[in-house]
Amino acid sequence: MLQSIRDRAQGWFATVVFGLLLIPFALWGVNWYVRERSEIVVAKVNGTKIRLQEYERAYQEQRRYMQSLLGDASRLDGKDLKQQTIDKLISDRLLETATQRYGLRIGDGDLVGAIQLFPAFQKDGRFVPQLYENRLRDLGLSPAGFEGRMRVDLATEQLHQGISETNFVTQAAVKVVEKLKDQRRDVVYATIAAEPLKSRITPTEAEIEDYYQRNSTRFMSPETVKLAYVELSADEMAREVVVDEQALKDYYETHKATYSTPEERSASHILVHVKKDAKPEEVEAARKLAEGYLNEAKAGRSFEEIAMQKSDDVGSKAEGGKTGFFPRGVMAKEFEDAAFSMQPGELRGPIRTEFGWHVIRLNEIKAASSKTFDEARAEVESAVRKEQAEKLFFDEADQLSTLTYENSDSLEPAAKALNLHVKETGFFSRTGGEGLFANPKVVEAAFSSEVITEHLNSQPIEIGPTHVLVLRLVEHKPSALRPLADVRAEVAALVTAELAKRKTEERGKTLLERLAKGEDRDALASTEQLAWTEVKGATREDDTKLSRAVGRLAFRIPYTKQGEVRYDGLSLGTGDYVIVGVTGIGEPDLSKPNEDERKAAREALFADYADNDWRDYLAALKAGAKISTYTDKL
Repeated sequence: MLQSIRDRAQGWFATVVFGLLLIPFALWGVNWYVRERSEIVVAKVNGTKIRLQEYERAYQEQRRYMQSLLGDASRLDGKDLKQQTIDKLISDRLLETATQRYGLRIGDGDLVGAIQLFPAFQKDGRFVPQLYENRLRDLGLSPAGFEGRMRVDLATEQLHQGISETNFVTQAAVKVVEKLKDQRRDVVYATIAAEPLKSRITPTEAEIEDYYQRNSTRFMSPETVKLAYVELSADEMAREVVVDEQALKDYYETHKATYSTPEERSASHILVHVKKDAKPEEVEAARKLAEGYLNEAKAGRSFEEIAMQKSDDVGSKAEGGKTGFFPRGVMAKEFEDAAFSMQPGELRGPIRTEFGWHVIRLNEIKAASSKTFDEARAEVESAVRKEQAEKLFFDEADQLSTLTYENSDSLEPAAKALNLHVKETGFFSRTGGEGLFANPKVVEAAFSSEVITEHLNSQPIEIGPTHVLVLRLVEHKPSALRPLADVRAEVAALVTAELAKRKTEERGKTLLERLAKGEDRDALASTEQLAWTEVKGATREDDTKLSRAVGRLAFRIPYTKQGEVRYDGLSLGTGDYVIVGVTGIGEPDLSKPNEDERKAAREALFADYADNDWRDYLAALKAGAKISTYTDKL
């Protein structure tokens, strides 16, 4: 069990388990659990209640997940998303009951091992108990509560493995997959374009009204909020900090090294590389070579020329061996000691470092320098203001958290106590607003049930290490159907596109019937002004010869007899209709199987079988359970 968890710890399992356990707590915080909630029941599973607050947490998480996939949450507040959330909660409850019925348990050793694998609780790849406790405390969780939830989810994973890993894949099934995967097909296709038809279509008022009613969710205004907020920022506080001259001078004296530049030197060198484990005779040979280069330089040959031709330091040889300026503590100690004891123009060597033998020429000395207090005053004042502001920030951040919690129906007490201004935003949607309100964490909090439904102050939202916001709802505008008059042009364009698509489909199906009766393909193209495109040897994964839609259809067309041509058609998302024909087929040679590909095919089949078995198992659990849902309460 633990090994299986270990295998999944960096993949989907860790993401799902840790996300399900921690993200809701990060969103809602511990205060959610200590505030009173109504006892509204939204579903029952074999008599066990699923309450509204559990549903709302799961709904927000499901919504956030869908938004991460779609990038736009404006259309997610529909019946489908609500039903998906309820279905998942019901499945979770049934699975928890099933693990108990089968006696599946997670031992302390497995639990500890699984927790220690989460990167969130690790530093430098090692589990840190204090980090674990701090992270849970930040999320408002007790170790006992978190570990209890972990036991449930790990037991469910154990059940999943027990069902999934009972599958087996036959060699015959693998060969079928290989054969289908590597099959090639000769394809012809022609497209009936929708765009030319649109100019000849004028939708009627009845058609516009009908489309508007049938597709009302497409014309919903997004849900929006207007917020009041207080903002605590160390950067803002720094502007208000009062500093005196003596404090600045004291800071300057304490941090004088900060305003000083140490002596730096610039050199050029020639390296003869020597391995660390080189034999003595190899070391000596390299030393003599370096000594020869030194003598050439002393005899008047250009140091840069020797470095470019002979140096083993690829990083500097193109520049004639130049190192650039460097202070102490940067170069190898032996190199540095030599360079800082030389005078400009002096040659020295060979000097041994871990890299080999060096011949060194000192080029220039840049003397150490220090800024006077007057020269550094602006920097000192900025640093002092920042330091003092940060101390104030952490004190006031604690007060802000306490005051906005204890006075959860107003921001005014906190603003008055901390001398902050209550500011207001304009309306913005779940896609975010401007500036701070484009931050995903702020948007999440703005649309949380805590703020919108309960009308409470939000938890403090950390924008940065020394920057927090607390939000409060001013006005909430739910998603609403826009009047037809406001969207008439948009609806008319969509109706026109729908009617054009319908016409291309009708024409395409008529042409398919003619082809099925044996009409010559080229003759049909001539009379109907079609253009056939021919592709030889297309594969299932070919994304250059065929579009994905045409390729998928081409490989769905049944083809059994060489020499025949089979046709089918497909409406595309653009409104165009494509007629696709398969004119030939090429079977792969499986006499010399590729073992890597065969293994991949077997694993893919196994995964498919496992997924199907798990879905069937969930369906059986639901079929055998007494389930009641109360969607009117959602």
